[in-house]
Amino acid sequence: MAQRSQQYQQYFLQLMVQYICDKQGEVRQAAAYGIGVMAQFGGQGFLQAYTGIPPFCVLILVWNFSV
Repeated sequence: MAQRSQQYQQYFLQLMVQYICDKQGEVRQAAAYGIGVMAQFGGQGFLQAYTGIPPFCVLILVWNFSV
């Protein structure tokens, strides 16, 4: 399954990373959950994408505590 989904990552991965910083908590939660599933089951094909995600997580934490 992971290998088949890698061919579609160009359509959804950037959006999921973008939605981690959405104003609505439900959208952020869904994006974070999806990225977590990809991290757990996505395999090596998603490895490069994971390296760009931690800075977004820091932004979320800083933003949530500053509001």
